Amino acid sequence: PGSSSDSAGSEEQKCCRSQDSLTQLTGVAEEMTERGLTEPIFPPSLRRYESKSLKILDTSVAWYQPTTLSELLQLKKDHPQAKLVVGNTEVGIEIKFKAMEYAVLINPTKVVELQEFVVADFEGLSGVKIGAAVTINRLRESIQQLDDTYRPIGKGYCTRGLKAIRHMLTWFASNQIRNMACIGGNIVTASPISDLNPLLTACGAVLSLAKASADSRDIVRRQVTMKDFFLGYRKVNLAPDEVLEYVFIPFTSEFEFIAPFKQARRREDDISIVTCGLKFRLMPSIQSTSADHSSGSWKVDSCVLSYGGMAPTTV
Repeated sequence: PGSSSDSAGSEEQKCCRSQDSLTQLTGVAEEMTERGLTEPIFPPSLRRYESKSLKILDTSVAWYQPTTLSELLQLKKDHPQAKLVVGNTEVGIEIKFKAMEYAVLINPTKVVELQEFVVADFEGLSGVKIGAAVTINRLRESIQQLDDTYRPIGKGYCTRGLKAIRHMLTWFASNQIRNMACIGGNIVTASPISDLNPLLTACGAVLSLAKASADSRDIVRRQVTMKDFFLGYRKVNLAPDEVLEYVFIPFTSEFEFIAPFKQARRREDDISIVTCGLKFRLMPSIQSTSADHSSGSWKVDSCVLSYGGMAPTTV
């Protein structure tokens, strides 16, 4: 059995290395030996495989997979009515149950810019920039990792808004859908009972929309706040040739507090009846004398209340 396994691993390695796109990639047998493993593992060569642009054409539909942002924007310029599909959790329903037909489908998951989760600055504010194709579960994991980094250095307050989003998304649909659905699709779908959109609005999130320039040489971007993005029932401030590139969520300040609320018929895997995101910024009154403001009183300096399920759009 041992020699047979070695032989199989050797053959697999030769097979992988015979292909130009997989040249010099570690094979399963080598990886297992190096890591001291005996149980089968996911083929390392596939983990290291570099995605390529793909195009599949049929008589009634065309499917594209770009690998760069410029390529994606050019496709959207050439096919303004094309649907971007990441998890197919919304478009799949439209096709199967609503008899919708889409001639062009674009899969943007291989575009690096749409998969980012990075700390960044925007117009003088620090926060996180989240690519539109980041899945719900990956967003939850990234928020947890960021909070684990900030809490030990005394900056746990920065992630209060993000933690509120993570808590809300814990009860978003089912785990299978959370593994596939992306943040951008949830926003652009513009469901009036969205779990995410009221919280993003309360957090002061800003959307970055991108399109190819007239001569297709440059990328033209514009920013829209969440509260200005929804124009009507499932209508958004997004031109046919534009793509939602990323969402910027500012960090909360020391005295800002954000809370999520959701009312549904059951706790898990159910459509919301009403959702809400609340943000309050407190400030110590003039009577407060101690450095930590433990004495004296506080007052509400500003507040934002955003609701889903109360109108045709998030309000």
